[in-house]
Amino acid sequence: MSTLAYALLTLLVRGPRTGYQLARLMRVPIGYLWTASHSQVYPELARLQAAGWVSATAGPGPGPRDNKTYAVTPLGRRELIAWFDAPLAPRPNRSELLLRVRCLWLVDRERALAFLRDQRGAAADVLDTYESERAGFDARRVENPGTPDFAAYATLHYGLTSQAAVVEWFDWLIARLEADHLSPG
Repeated sequence: MSTLAYALLTLLVRGPRTGYQLARLMRVPIGYLWTASHSQVYPELARLQAAGWVSATAGPGPGPRDNKTYAVTPLGRRELIAWFDAPLAPRPNRSELLLRVRCLWLVDRERALAFLRDQRGAAADVLDTYESERAGFDARRVENPGTPDFAAYATLHYGLTSQAAVVEWFDWLIARLEADHLSPG
């Protein structure tokens, strides 16, 4: 199964959901670390159902078609737990941002600063979103590592700390350019 399949199981193991709800949840909070479009979610749900990892029940929908609500089967739960111990897929070491930073010396300082300030602003916006998300967590519910709330908070905490480091890196880089330490090409 694909990693998307396990991402969907991770959402479904907390409770049954429709395909629409799953696609929406792929944005927040799991979307901060894994995203998928509606067009990816539904075929993956069909594969999960064919494998016996999820079941679906039909109910009345808002339009002419029934809504399907998906739930993890015992087999799907076992597969999700077994997947936890599987080796991680190699992460591609690709960043268009870092490629552009490698070319900073080719453009004039003001152009480089404008680019970096824009990117820093986008990174700070993501950090603000994570901070807003953190405000919605009940501190008592994230104290127990054996709960779904703790696991959700742990992934958010990773996002907060890593995004804060990205903003700090931008601040360092911008300060270096503003101090004119970059020698001309």
